[in-house]
Amino acid sequence: MNKPLLGLVVAIAGLALVLALRGNKEERPAPAKADRMPATSPAAGRQPAEAVLAISPSVAAARPEVAKPKRSPLIEEFESKRDRKAMYDRLAGLTSRTGEENYVLAEILNTCRHAAAYKGEPVEGLIEQARKQATAGLSPKDPMRERRLAAYDAIYAGTGVCKGFREVTITKERVRELMEAGARAGDARAQARLIELDIWAPLAKFENDPVQMVRRESMPSMSEAQLLALQQAVATNDPAVLMVAARLFGTSMRDLQVRAGPDERAVDIQAFHDAWVLAACDAGSDCGSAHEMILGGCYAMGNCDAGNLRDYLFFYMNSPQRSQLVAQYQAQIQRAIQARDWSYFQFHRGPPAVGTMAMHPPP
Repeated sequence: MNKPLLGLVVAIAGLALVLALRGNKEERPAPAKADRMPATSPAAGRQPAEAVLAISPSVAAARPEVAKPKRSPLIEEFESKRDRKAMYDRLAGLTSRTGEENYVLAEILNTCRHAAAYKGEPVEGLIEQARKQATAGLSPKDPMRERRLAAYDAIYAGTGVCKGFREVTITKERVRELMEAGARAGDARAQARLIELDIWAPLAKFENDPVQMVRRESMPSMSEAQLLALQQAVATNDPAVLMVAARLFGTSMRDLQVRAGPDERAVDIQAFHDAWVLAACDAGSDCGSAHEMILGGCYAMGNCDAGNLRDYLFFYMNSPQRSQLVAQYQAQIQRAIQARDWSYFQFHRGPPAVGTMAMHPPP
């Protein structure tokens, strides 16, 4: 098997493993009636644990509309994922660029730098081979088979977004140079991404050694200046900035622990990550049924009934208790964004909480 094909297969297998680790819950038998809490207990009036069995991921609860920041035509064009090469040619040909134009150009190159590595390789044929293997792994009796295959096709339908980049030389240095230009011009998205790149830069030496990367002494570090700059960028409520915050605050830092509430309990870091992701959804990210996490979960595990990312995270990916934490954290994140009041969260200098380890590297 050649390396590009191996990469595709490994990526699919990795996706399935990650989803399995988060999605599978240990099944426990329902407690006997005699073991249940009597009606006179302090918890009287609570729903029994079995109540979760009545929840359906396809029935979305009504939620109030959240004001979304207005996005420029250039960002709308970039988010549409249509003809990135034409956008690149147009922006690269400008004699001078705005901060936003430098940011978009950097993100286009960052997205397509992997496609450029496939020079001379028949990518379309590799995808077809990978699909045959994926098809072989699904039972003909699986009632979700067709939906899972449709999700697989939807995941890879976007592979053509970087068509035309095989002859473009793309380096990490060029991407960073453009991000720096955007940041200097005041673009909050570029500023946030530059913080993210700086935080992860020391770990580049471990990119081929994942075992070393997850050791505590190898974990990333966030300075006070970086934390303050990220908080300032978050105030823009731009979904791209909030996704940077999701990845950074959802990563275990070597020297920074986030605590929440009056009891200053260390946050559940995965719930904290998911809360930031949902804040980005409310700010304008496309979190509908075509979201890559939903498609990946549908293909890998047959979890295909969620119509949006919130329902998917609450029903499939998190326990009821963790889902409550996600909602609680998001409410306080919205407060931090809108009122610039971060008082609910405390940023404590010290090692991460015992038993926590999460990594969300930049794209």
